[in-house]
Amino acid sequence: MNLTPRRVLNLLVICTGFLAALLVSGSESFAHPRAWRHAHRRRVIVVGRPVVVKNVVMINGQPYGTIDFSVDPSTTEVYVDDKVRGTVDDFDGSPQKLHLRPGAHVITLKTPEGEKVSRTIDIQAGTEINLKLDLDTRDGTS
Repeated sequence: MNLTPRRVLNLLVICTGFLAALLVSGSESFAHPRAWRHAHRRRVIVVGRPVVVKNVVMINGQPYGTIDFSVDPSTTEVYVDDKVRGTVDDFDGSPQKLHLRPGAHVITLKTPEGEKVSRTIDIQAGTEINLKLDLDTRDGTS
């Protein structure tokens, strides 16, 4: 194919028009934008390293562990061992953190879209962990 300056200009105009149409119409122009976007990606719970805290939370004379949530959107629901505990907005910073007894707990996050993500987390007394909900590719790369 012979690329003359006129053909290059025509291709540039066509591509620019196509991109402008996509920007103006947004994702509503696709039949299933959410399904397409999530076909190659999945949500995973990322747990930070436990950090020893200065002031151990004591409830009924027993030391507890703490989870600090960094999840967006803040309306994501938090379940601990299949019981709803609130939204991540309820546990997203000092002094609002989730306090749990030491041991293994199944943490489930339910996004506003209805997607549920679960992970078993080992809670240690006198420590705090940061928990994030991350969107990763299926092969484990970001």
